[in-house]
Amino acid sequence: MNESVIRANLALMTSSKEGGMRWMSLEESMGGNAGTYRENGKKYPCLAFNFVYGVNGQILAFGNPQDEHYLRAAMKHAITHEGTFRVAMDVSGKSGLFRIVGYALAVPDENIVEAVRRYNAMNA
Repeated sequence: MNESVIRANLALMTSSKEGGMRWMSLEESMGGNAGTYRENGKKYPCLAFNFVYGVNGQILAFGNPQDEHYLRAAMKHAITHEGTFRVAMDVSGKSGLFRIVGYALAVPDENIVEAVRRYNAMNA
């Protein structure tokens, strides 16, 4: 694992700037294809966040493949992969995005998996 990559991933996962996961939360709609997540008898709507990442497992940008910032991030690297996080939302509280409840990676990467683990621990 690469600690600097994991930290960079966490920074982008919590970023409200263009290309960050929190920024994307303002662009996406809840429910729909992302469905809901149940925990302790409570039902949470989910959002799906697409992202592009490099061969070292560093997330380059969150967005949709047609978004300009997403394309710019992908084109800066010779080889990139795509992934998706399924994130549960706590709409009744202040926490907002509170847990990544699923993910899909084109190529498995331990740096992303560890960043997910730490993100969920921060929001526990």
